Amino acid sequence: MKKEYGMPQIVLKESAKIVIIQSLWHADITDNMVNKCKEVLVGTGVQAADIKLVQVPGALEISLMAKALAKREKPAVIVCIGAIIKGETYHFEMVANAVNEGMNKVAYEFEIPVIQQVLAVNNLAQLKARSGDDLANKGIEAANAALMMIELLR
Repeated sequence: MKKEYGMPQIVLKESAKIVIIQSLWHADITDNMVNKCKEVLVGTGVQAADIKLVQVPGALEISLMAKALAKREKPAVIVCIGAIIKGETYHFEMVANAVNEGMNKVAYEFEIPVIQQVLAVNNLAQLKARSGDDLANKGIEAANAALMMIELLR
């Protein structure tokens, strides 16, 4: 697995309102993605008070919450963090596809970047590898993508 994505880190000249939506399934693991995301955002010019964390029951609820918050809060960007782990049924594919499609619809409808880090993985080991304390943590990647999109759209 590649350990880091070659995206430049942007430092904002002024803060921006950012919403992070986290699915509570496997939150004991994805909490570290959320924490790393916040750490990068605050370290690059976003005021902690401008970051709102909203937790939803599962991955399927992320898209509806993203739409509601896009409409109500009008953030500069929405970051979605969660995990979908493959089981023994086709349900994994249905959930992953529905979540991805829903987040894309929100981005296009509201013209707000929706950074997608709802990880569809085969097992817990893959999820843990992407949420550790190193540069492979997808929360870091999400923060850098959010910062870049804020700057590109300003």
